[in-house]
Amino acid sequence: MRHTNSKTPNLANKQILIAEDNYSNQLVITGMLEFTKACTLMVFNGEDAVEQFKLLKPDLVLLDINMPVMDGLTACKLIRAIDDQVPLIAITANVSNKEVELYLASGFDYVIEKPLMLMAFYQILGKVFDNTDN
Repeated sequence: MRHTNSKTPNLANKQILIAEDNYSNQLVITGMLEFTKACTLMVFNGEDAVEQFKLLKPDLVLLDINMPVMDGLTACKLIRAIDDQVPLIAITANVSNKEVELYLASGFDYVIEKPLMLMAFYQILGKVFDNTDN
């Protein structure tokens, strides 16, 4: 993946937990995060995300909304019960105003629409960490 953007957030020393069940989406997300220098861990469902969150206490959690075993909304609520400060980002193609309001009311800090757009993704990561490497 070629990359020349000067707005890439510098996330060295940050750990990001990602819950995404679709392999193609996993490749896209990890490819985009590669340039941020963040340490990433990928899991396949919300239940695994909650378990790994308990073990790792990552700096950020990205949750797909529609996953098998446990969906992103349920995982969000369980993670919020453990830590009400960690940034949580919903990743979904379902972004009607009503759905976005539901995600934010459920505990997510941000919602990113699929398919992910690099600049929008980096902009939100920059807001989360208030850190861009210019």
